[in-house]
Amino acid sequence: MYPTTTQELLEAVEQVIADWSDIVVPIFVDSEKTDQAANGLGSAYFCAEEHRMFLVTALHVITDANKSKLQIANINGKGVDLGGLPFRVIKSHDVAVAELSDEWIHSKGIESIKAAPIRRDLSGWRKTGIYAAIGYPGTKNRLDMRYGKVDRYCHSISLKALEGCSITTQIQDALLFSYDHKNVINSAGEPLGPQPDLFGMSGGPCLELLLSNGTHPTYSFHPVGVLTEWHRKERAIVAAPLGAYFSCLSKDI
Repeated sequence: MYPTTTQELLEAVEQVIADWSDIVVPIFVDSEKTDQAANGLGSAYFCAEEHRMFLVTALHVITDANKSKLQIANINGKGVDLGGLPFRVIKSHDVAVAELSDEWIHSKGIESIKAAPIRRDLSGWRKTGIYAAIGYPGTKNRLDMRYGKVDRYCHSISLKALEGCSITTQIQDALLFSYDHKNVINSAGEPLGPQPDLFGMSGGPCLELLLSNGTHPTYSFHPVGVLTEWHRKERAIVAAPLGAYFSCLSKDI
């Protein structure tokens, strides 16, 4: 039976996110104060098309990370140095994409990677109009071994497209989503209280919930963009569209 209410779809989002959060990784840089700490800077995520694997993030995350001596992504609980990884950048969309070779993956000691599939054909799926954003807020992801603070915090939120609103942004063909961090509720309509600042979620995925056709429908996500900006006063989130890096996937990079 197909869901008929927004609440049912939001409940589905929560269920699917539990299986998809592993596609997202936090990016840390070294602390200027001590070599025993690292600061959460941004997020990135894996997507794949057939046999090709990609790491996607926001260009400003890579630009800021390159100002530090170390740029570390935590992949499957393992710190991986991103230094020297070649990114193809799309400045007009604030997007950076790196194709990961098997040699690079193995050289980092990574046994497996979970990635969001890039679906060129969505004919077997129904778009729901419900979206999810996943990332690692910087205020919740400062690691400091001196005080035993080594846990990572992955944050996810459900979103709906923002219509009839003009946001000042330099992101070309920007996708806009409504988000009021002071009035967030769960799928049951219950208020969740104070939410963390979203700074640090830049580079994470914006995903649309899909519902398969068929007698026994299943849910999945489809990556539609890269989180790039949070406009707190306007209560909006800006994402660069999938098309910004979809062109990268159609050619050797």
